[in-house]
Amino acid sequence: MTEKPRTIIVEPRIPKAELDDFSQLLFESGIKSLFLSDLDNSDDFSKFETYSFSEHADVKVVNSKTLNKSEPDKRFSYFATLNDNSNLDEIVNAAKNNAESIIIEFEENTEWKIIPLENLIAELHGLKTKIFT
Repeated sequence: MTEKPRTIIVEPRIPKAELDDFSQLLFESGIKSLFLSDLDNSDDFSKFETYSFSEHADVKVVNSKTLNKSEPDKRFSYFATLNDNSNLDEIVNAAKNNAESIIIEFEENTEWKIIPLENLIAELHGLKTKIFT
């Protein structure tokens, strides 16, 4: 039986001064993707696939406010908070508009995490969009 490759994206929540050492540990552990909210041109994460709201990322992360501003030829991922089914349509719309992945965040004290996520998975069935939580 062949295993499907797994993709793990890490969002480091450490001081910027410690990021170089931490990213080296991640790389040595087999982590190849980073989500960095802010990424400037001087940051050197060339050995990683970067996801960021910044234009300097390999994969530009957009949300409901910036989805229509994304460049048509640029790879993008859609970021959303999913607490119930209220924004399910907007997330599915982003996937149908060529988002290569969806990054889902849950509010800390949300009790209903599984049901909305199951609904999202069902809605995205048949699309090639990846889901990261």
